[in-house]
Amino acid sequence: MEESSSQLNVFSHIFLKTSHRKKIDDTPNVDLSHTTPGVLSLRLPGIAADKLMSKIRNCVAISSGSTCSSKTQKMSHVLKALGLSSEEAKTSLRISFGTFLTTSEVQIASDILADSALQLCNNKSQITSLKYE
Repeated sequence: MEESSSQLNVFSHIFLKTSHRKKIDDTPNVDLSHTTPGVLSLRLPGIAADKLMSKIRNCVAISSGSTCSSKTQKMSHVLKALGLSSEEAKTSLRISFGTFLTTSEVQIASDILADSALQLCNNKSQITSLKYE
């Protein structure tokens, strides 16, 4: 169990290192030392989560919000409890890793996500259409 938790934490750090290396502005929604191993929740200010998810849906499985609210158009009560504004929630992603993944697969997914985020940043028309109740 300890070994798999450690590996899952490595996966989160791979994602963050990739986005920093590619100059993506990201902000974890919670301190990584206080989160469930294998779950990374972060904001990409200026990038609409719904647009990014649509762009990479055939390559990488990610979600916005929490698992509790993944099928609704409402702001996640988890993100709300963390103190995020509606605008911050619109730019939030939840990335979950499983122990079956390899480091190579996580790096590829990280590159796809970061490159797609950069493309959206460079296209100023990518304002989110998602409205929270």
